[in-house]
Amino acid sequence: MPTAVADRPAVAPAPAPAAHPKRALRPSQPVAHAEPAPPAAPRRGFFYGWLMVPVAALLHAGTGVGQTYGVSVFNPLILADLGVSETALSLTYMVASLVAATPLPMVGLLIDKYGLRAVAIWLVIGLAGGCAVTGFAPNLVVLALGFFLLRTLGQGALTLVASNAPAMWFDRRLGLAGGLVALGQSAAIAFLPAVFLYVISGVPDAAATGGFAGLGWRQGYLFLGLANAAILLPVLFFVFRNRPEDVGQHVDGAASDVASPGSPSPFGGATPAPAPRASLTAAQAYRTIQFWYGAAVSGLWGMIATAIFYHLLTMLAERGVSKADAAVCFTVFAGMMAGWQFLGGVLADRIPPRFLLSVFGLLAAAGCGLLFFAQDYRLAWGMMAAFGSAQGLLNVTMNVLWPRFFGVAALGAIRGSVQTLVVAACAAGPVLVALSREQLGSENPALLLFGGLLAAIALTAPFLRPPVRA
Repeated sequence: MPTAVADRPAVAPAPAPAAHPKRALRPSQPVAHAEPAPPAAPRRGFFYGWLMVPVAALLHAGTGVGQTYGVSVFNPLILADLGVSETALSLTYMVASLVAATPLPMVGLLIDKYGLRAVAIWLVIGLAGGCAVTGFAPNLVVLALGFFLLRTLGQGALTLVASNAPAMWFDRRLGLAGGLVALGQSAAIAFLPAVFLYVISGVPDAAATGGFAGLGWRQGYLFLGLANAAILLPVLFFVFRNRPEDVGQHVDGAASDVASPGSPSPFGGATPAPAPRASLTAAQAYRTIQFWYGAAVSGLWGMIATAIFYHLLTMLAERGVSKADAAVCFTVFAGMMAGWQFLGGVLADRIPPRFLLSVFGLLAAAGCGLLFFAQDYRLAWGMMAAFGSAQGLLNVTMNVLWPRFFGVAALGAIRGSVQTLVVAACAAGPVLVALSREQLGSENPALLLFGGLLAAIALTAPFLRPPVRA
């Protein structure tokens, strides 16, 4: 509608000739070709942002070699080869993870300055190097360096790139796009551990059957690092683009000049160009209560989830849950996480983040309550369903909250700082549960504390409002 266009700030449109006002709407009008799109630009009817969705999901999967679910597959072979205790290996991993959090704000600043694509290319190359250092490690000191590189470049920095990418391309549809991207994380959790295990251990009875016997943990790390780079680097060079402007488009696939009637399909370019998105600087964001509330929610959940997963098998065994039933817990978690990432993405485009955060708090608190009372596999599965739902919903909600509250100009620095807090909180979680078990007799006091904090989020989140942006 003409009034809708008039209400938006101008985005430097070419003036239409006064004597022929209708000529501006004709496809053959020269204004449409005033600024030729670069060679990589797709055809006008397709919004390139929807191609960036699977690319960002692939980047999420590419962090697997640095994620805990990936590293844990290698631990038994590392223990046997290096001849160290499980405590020593766990301490090495914890210290490396803590130190790995410190460079993330700098990575965020580099993203804001040089763009996601350039930073991601160097991260993937560095991640391959981190796999090589880990694979060649002769002792815990070198292994700690390898873990530091894997955690910094993979779990921290490359995850930051993958999470920020949708916000550069989407605004109105950011929830849906972010939810689809997050499915890459769910798929990685579900399938990559089995792939890694096959690479390092091969098939059972390989000697008798003549099948693949595996590469071992050292050669396995080298292979996975090279394979990761071989897959991701061509995608980053030839497909990945930083922003819609790089291919002659606008956020959400909006038209560049005037309104034109057409389908509201996400693959169309019929809607008017959006107004430029105002942003806060990182320093301005740090002075808002909204930043610290969001960071506290992310850090608190990281602490709780890490604590529960770290001690999960021990806690379930003490509650009468068999190993087979405990293994199903991870499948339940991954399935519910994937479902709520998609559902949460749809909801995030229709419901303010504050209400989704409240639902997250209720789901996560319910999970703590179910674990508190669990004495068999049924409540254990229910607990993992609640936790998986909470994890999926929070992933999507935070991916939407940061750009919608603070803009995208300093998004890398803002989320890099949050990621530092989250990693530090994750390292503290297992210690709290261990202290509860050792000093108070069980994990139940810690679960009561966790449940109370999550319930507080559910009660306070509805009052969270976006900060004022110029």
